[in-house]
Amino acid sequence: MNDNTAGKIKVVLFDMFNTLANNSTEFWSDEFEKLVKQYNISVGAEEFWNIWREGDKEFSRSRIALDSGFISYLDGWTNSFDYALKQTKCQGNARAMAQDCIDDLGKRPLFPETESVLDTLSQRYRIGVASNADNSFLHPVIDRIKLNLAVVVSSEDVQSYKPMPQIFLESLKLLKVEPSEVLYVGDRQYEDVQGPASVGMNAVWVNRKNEPVDQGLPRPHAEITDLTGLLDVLKN
Repeated sequence: MNDNTAGKIKVVLFDMFNTLANNSTEFWSDEFEKLVKQYNISVGAEEFWNIWREGDKEFSRSRIALDSGFISYLDGWTNSFDYALKQTKCQGNARAMAQDCIDDLGKRPLFPETESVLDTLSQRYRIGVASNADNSFLHPVIDRIKLNLAVVVSSEDVQSYKPMPQIFLESLKLLKVEPSEVLYVGDRQYEDVQGPASVGMNAVWVNRKNEPVDQGLPRPHAEITDLTGLLDVLKN
């Protein structure tokens, strides 16, 4: 990011999961181990999780298409568990399983560098969060961030998912700033670079897994491997 662009930034707006909070596959693996034991599922945790993910592809598709209207994570994951139970011919409470995942997500830990980076940035910028999430699992994580955030907007609030523009437009409205005055930071090129770019925001990609750049998508203004890289990006 050049000095001219960095000098205009007034707000740093963050995605939550796998950006500020760790939502790695290990947590999901542990959760499915608990689920198969709790609900006496007759297949192994890994198999049940893989089948659930097959069902979850439809929810992932619908989050962008919105051809069935807005579907919350709780409702979408209930459908995914319904699919997994039917495919494995197991008995279980799909809604309760989805709620267990929601509750577990609300306990995700912040990355080790998150609080120190946010504290440093808050001395120069307003800080906010705009994330694909139900409020029921976003806000418990928000509550552990020891800052007064300028804005918190969820996909549930706007009834739309990134990369669709609604969550970014609502953030701009609440913040009362221009798109060029916001730096959006997230872990996915599709949702977190393409989305903010569509409304004129600058974007930084937190590429913790060193994923290849998709040449068919907008490029980020900067790419970093963890949040500490933001401090260098915003030097001017």
